[in-house]
Amino acid sequence: MHLHAVWILSVSALLAAAAIAWVTRAYVRAGGYNRGAQMAGAAGAALAVLGVYMAVGSPSAPDQALAGRVAALEARVQAGGLEAVTPEELLAVLTRRAQADPASIEARLYSGLILEELDRDNEAARAFEAVLRRDGGHPRAMLELGRISARLNGPAHPATLDLFARAAELAPADPLPWFYQGLAASEQGRRLDAIRFWEGAQARFPRDDPRQSMIAQMLADARKLPKSTPPARS
Repeated sequence: MHLHAVWILSVSALLAAAAIAWVTRAYVRAGGYNRGAQMAGAAGAALAVLGVYMAVGSPSAPDQALAGRVAALEARVQAGGLEAVTPEELLAVLTRRAQADPASIEARLYSGLILEELDRDNEAARAFEAVLRRDGGHPRAMLELGRISARLNGPAHPATLDLFARAAELAPADPLPWFYQGLAASEQGRRLDAIRFWEGAQARFPRDDPRQSMIAQMLADARKLPKSTPPARS
């Protein structure tokens, strides 16, 4: 297996794990249900796949030529022996990748997602900012910075609202910027904005998404806000 193919494999596996964690955490922090057994099992399965990658550049691996690590990796894959990894080990690997490739966006993005899961928001923010320095129009990095700002500064903070608005512009079909802007508008009592954002989130989430019931309730609550409250944002 070529080293570049190993990296592609690792990115694909990490994306699966990060996507599960990202969506689950978004819902939990927004007031949804707690992590269930099925979601935990799915995340565990995705992380198990990452054992394929950990032989390359693992902090605990014996000091040997990279080619030797790749050969050992191939043997383990053929034998079906996938090893579980800790987030800290994965971060170490991604840090090495970022150092080896200063232009890499993926290593920094996934590092930020993992750091968020570890509640290391300041470090995560720096990782996402590093992504945006390399790609100023990266919607996920923009959204994650918005979520961090919501936790640190509050959902209605001007900086938070600006990040979510920019994320919505970069990824118009993504429901999460609408979801978080709806939270902020409801918190501030901005009736028309709240209705618009909740309707936008409702239209963008799949019909069978479990968050739909929460959104429907938030939309109903928004419609009960005083009608005299003008919209604060265009």
